[in-house]
Amino acid sequence: MIVGLQDRFKKTQFNYNTGVLEEGIYRSIPKLFNGAFSDGGLNVIHNMIQNYHNMQDYEQYAVRKVITELGTILGVSLLVSLLLVPLADDTDDDWAFEALAYIAMRTAFEFRTLYQPLELTALLNSPSAAFSSITNAAEMLKLVWIPNYFSDNSSPFK
Repeated sequence: MIVGLQDRFKKTQFNYNTGVLEEGIYRSIPKLFNGAFSDGGLNVIHNMIQNYHNMQDYEQYAVRKVITELGTILGVSLLVSLLLVPLADDTDDDWAFEALAYIAMRTAFEFRTLYQPLELTALLNSPSAAFSSITNAAEMLKLVWIPNYFSDNSSPFK
């Protein structure tokens, strides 16, 4: 996740591996909308196309990458929510199909994480399915821990 954020917010720099200038894709998108809404109406699209043609090659690449990622997110999310999840719910004993639906849901979730801040907080709270199992086990241990029943947990001054 750190690499993904770093990739999206990095300043313009030369990549020695590829031999080209690169810029974080989130830095190029505001340049596309710069002044696009000044005239209003149908000129917005024309202004955005004009801004795109005035951009450097690496900035145009970043805009294309964002559009491609958002299209992929939309496609995968629709595929998962409209097809895979209902089919996985209908099949009771087909663990392979349910595993496929889970992997597709997780992939869609990870794609959306870098575009939707609420998904990011959910990922930070539970970065892996294994952590939720550990949290549930710890909560269960709190239930059976005998000293909890003899302490006063109702006091607001702790």
